[in-house]
Amino acid sequence: MLPLAPSFDTVGWLTRDLATLDRVVRVMLPEGSRAASGAAIPEVLLSVLDPAVVQAFRSAVALLVERGGFDKPDDVELPDVKATYAAFRTVQAAEAWRVHGPWLTEHPGSVSGAVADRFRVAAAVTPDEERRARNVLAEARGALRALLAERTLLLPSAASPAPQASAGGAEVDRVRGATLTLTCLAAVAGAPSLSAPLARVGGAPLGVALVSAPGSDRSLLELAGALVDETAVP
Repeated sequence: MLPLAPSFDTVGWLTRDLATLDRVVRVMLPEGSRAASGAAIPEVLLSVLDPAVVQAFRSAVALLVERGGFDKPDDVELPDVKATYAAFRTVQAAEAWRVHGPWLTEHPGSVSGAVADRFRVAAAVTPDEERRARNVLAEARGALRALLAERTLLLPSAASPAPQASAGGAEVDRVRGATLTLTCLAAVAGAPSLSAPLARVGGAPLGVALVSAPGSDRSLLELAGALVDETAVP
């Protein structure tokens, strides 16, 4: 394993079923705190997603509510989403360049395409830009942790199903940016996020993510186990 941006790097596990994930988590993680049983959906994030994605996500959430794990989720306000995402990308880029910049400088041409473009941007981040971005993230982190102390956040795991292999670079970058806007919230908060493929869009799977308070990883898994009927996961 290699670091990318140490402020956000973490180790996650991919398993075919919750039972296997539960075995791993019980070995690797302490008991921790409890995940909030209340739920919330940030409508501001859904408003910019494709309608088919939103419909599939809402249908999956309705099934979770029907199983009795959550009451009907509340809408919830988030810190300025655009500012949080921009600050996340700035700090991520600055840290990624500190980690990999010396090697890339010594080995020109070792990366290409969109990856090379992102590292060129990363190399240009100034200390003042990074400092301002960290201030934005500190404020967002506090607001997100206060929210997660009371509610578990429900989100689409990605902005769309996986793009086709034939998709052009512009389309891949669009989906990547929209997805990072969703996933960066857990990274900024330092919070656990659990994804299960509970929705389908155009016949392709789409994950539903549950994000809970920092340190509540094991409790979040227990909550998911009570909600997810694995025989119904597509």
